[in-house]
Amino acid sequence: MDCDNFFLLILTGISFMILAVDLKVLEKMFEEYFKLKFYLPQETYYQCYKPQAEMRLVFESYAIYSAVICCALTTVLALNFSDDHIEFVAKKVINITFLIYGPVMFTLCMYGLKDINALSCICTVHGITEHANYIGIFVLFSCILFSIGVSFTMAMEETLDMSNSAFRDESSVLYRITSIYF
Repeated sequence: MDCDNFFLLILTGISFMILAVDLKVLEKMFEEYFKLKFYLPQETYYQCYKPQAEMRLVFESYAIYSAVICCALTTVLALNFSDDHIEFVAKKVINITFLIYGPVMFTLCMYGLKDINALSCICTVHGITEHANYIGIFVLFSCILFSIGVSFTMAMEETLDMSNSAFRDESSVLYRITSIYF
């Protein structure tokens, strides 16, 4: 075993530990989400805590997905898979990630926009404070912009792939038109 594989195995182990911690955090978040319903006033729970907790649950799920990606990629590299297998795994990870961080994240962010008033509040055990929660709003709008960028990149990548194959296929209309004029 060379030095590179040793460090990749260490990174794989660290990735799995991060995944385990994230899963435990998600479990505790779910417990808190359902328990606080009985302890907080209904107005505070439904108009402040619940939308913010749902946003945290979604982002924790994204953290878990990122840890899964890290585990998959480092495991493939650490176990010396062939270049074909590494390329196959990388393509699958990239395609799934494009979908999850693009249109899926955008849809979830649009769902978050419907609760923009609740996300802008600060919740306490005694009720909703008068102060504004600018960080939650900033994170939401940052994720909207990020998901639009990922969706646009995904669309451009697919467009380039289709045009690339159309230019190489001698039976395609696009190839015939370009060969006549160029």
